[in-house]
Amino acid sequence: MKPCTYTCNLLLGMFTAVLSVFFMVHIFMYAALRVENKNVQQFLNKAVDRLYPSLTGWLSIVIVTITFAYFMLVTIKGNQKFGLRFFFTSFYHVVPNETFASNFFANCLLTNVWMFSLT
Repeated sequence: MKPCTYTCNLLLGMFTAVLSVFFMVHIFMYAALRVENKNVQQFLNKAVDRLYPSLTGWLSIVIVTITFAYFMLVTIKGNQKFGLRFFFTSFYHVVPNETFASNFFANCLLTNVWMFSLT
């Protein structure tokens, strides 16, 4: 059973690494590269827009859902691991049996902030 778990973790890690690089390239090409206040390349947006009117329109919904779910899981995991850092001090980190209610409220606020950026 353990080798199967290790293999699945390896495949999931490789998939998320490729997904992370893919989204960094998309953010760079879509948001950072601008010429005369226009986007140079739409990258992922163009691919999703082309898929939607075809018979495989459901695939565009799957791509967007996977994108949102991935960003949600990465944000929550990063927030649990590192907390809100300011220079070398960590605020509102989540530690088993040592987390105050105010920490959960701060983490919910962080979740609302990144959710606003997705919509």
